[in-house]
Amino acid sequence: MSFASPGPAPAQPPIDVVLIATLRPDILRLTLESFSRGLLAGTPVRLIVNIDPIGEPGVTAQDILALCRAYFAQVVARMPDSPSFPSAVQWCWSQVQSDEFFHLEDDWCLRRSVPLGELRALFAADPSLVSVRLNLLGNRRVRHDGRYLVSGRLSLNPSVFRTAYIREQLARFDLGADPEKQFKGREATPGWPNPVFAYWGTATDPAWVIDTGRCWRRTLGLIKQTDGGGMAWHCRARSRLYHAWARLNYRAFMRWWWRRYAPPRPSAARAFIGQHPAHRPPPGNWQPPAGEGNPRH
Repeated sequence: MSFASPGPAPAQPPIDVVLIATLRPDILRLTLESFSRGLLAGTPVRLIVNIDPIGEPGVTAQDILALCRAYFAQVVARMPDSPSFPSAVQWCWSQVQSDEFFHLEDDWCLRRSVPLGELRALFAADPSLVSVRLNLLGNRRVRHDGRYLVSGRLSLNPSVFRTAYIREQLARFDLGADPEKQFKGREATPGWPNPVFAYWGTATDPAWVIDTGRCWRRTLGLIKQTDGGGMAWHCRARSRLYHAWARLNYRAFMRWWWRRYAPPRPSAARAFIGQHPAHRPPPGNWQPPAGEGNPRH
């Protein structure tokens, strides 16, 4: 199965987790479940979440906040009146207090366990390292410079960042530009003239994460567009047959992702999660999938 169940993990220093969220409880539930198990287990977490009012009809920001609180005891939340991806990122980053923090958006699924303590130790060992990213595409074609699998740029895919470096970037953050694109070619800062951006893992690792948001958008026939810092999803004209196929496809993928990467926990392990109606695993009896191990790094 994807996530092992080892004995008590050594105590880890607290870490802030930045979460950029919208009104998509099913997608978010899978994100929180997979990362709370596979990356954050045993680590005290302070969740910093921005909940933009865009997503599924009938869902409120309070619903999303309740889901976050079902997973994490400490939650710092912002619920603006209008959506703005740059504003969400800028606000969340400005709240960070831990030396490193984990940046996450609401539409990712973690495929395998990542030892967060080992990952964070890389920052202590190398002052030039500013980011370690979980690769969406796998590491087989990534260049190795003798020390790291080189990412080469600031990305908002699931990543651990050095907070002091991000604070220097915040000093010139542009709320009218895409948070990721605006730093292209502007990665250097006064404190980090040659910042290092790396991928986690070994050169033979397959993808560490799944972008679940693409499947969600396809289901509803949506295109995400940004304009002047705002964000909106616009609906494509599609046939009824297409929408019926897309809904079935989405349900099948969600069921598969839950079974493989976030199977139902024993009741004792679920006690902290609570019973919020947005937190319901898919029905059916889960069986451990064959053929996927838990690689050691």
